Amino acid sequence: MFHPYTHLLNRLLISAFPQSRVYVTNAGISGELTGQMLYRLQRMVQVEKRQFTHVILLGGMHNITLCVIYINARE
Repeated sequence: MFHPYTHLLNRLLISAFPQSRVYVTNAGISGELTGQMLYRLQRMVQVEKRQFTHVILLGGMHNITLCVIYINARE
């Protein structure tokens, strides 16, 4: 059964900081490039007025895949 990383991260943070309010959100979009992800984060903060104390970005794997495909196509 698939469980997003955010569920595990939420449980770990609540266990580590029981006195704090912890809220983990997953705003990932499959296949999105890193630049697109950063643009959406900026929009979430500036336009939607979301307030974060910490942000963890897991990105770049799709960019690496595209780079490898491009290199292989040139060979």
